[in-house]
Amino acid sequence: MKLLNRISNSIVIIEKYLVVSILSFMIILAFFQVILRNVFGTGILWIDPLLRQFVLWLCFLGASIATQKKKHININILGHFFSKRYKLASNLLINLFGAIITFTLAYASYKFVIDEISARTIIFTIGNVEILSWWSQVIIVVGFSLMTFRFMIEIIISLKELLVSQRV
Repeated sequence: MKLLNRISNSIVIIEKYLVVSILSFMIILAFFQVILRNVFGTGILWIDPLLRQFVLWLCFLGASIATQKKKHININILGHFFSKRYKLASNLLINLFGAIITFTLAYASYKFVIDEISARTIIFTIGNVEILSWWSQVIIVVGFSLMTFRFMIEIIISLKELLVSQRV
């Protein structure tokens, strides 16, 4: 259990560095584009689509971090009225539902990215380099997979706590 939490904590450090790096790069590029447009009356064509792809990355990295910190969307109206044991069971069901949904979405996004790889869809070009759509869309698979991993950790924790509370 400690190993899984250590892995999750290590991943979240990497995710945070990526978020800060991507966001910083986005701010610099957007500022540069604004200056080019307003001062020089021109711009660079590939900056806007690149910024859109970075937004996708920030969304999925942020969602993964939120899941690790247990700050994801969680509707638990009746949880305040339950005893500790029922809260543990409720948490187990919520995390199980979250894991099933994110796993299903990870699998569907994996199939989507495989289709995009075979289609070789080009989002934009930088000079002679063609930027393929799947390069940025792979974050969808990674993001949902990380969320599934984190929900699975919570399922294990909930099961362990439920079993311990049953013995008492």
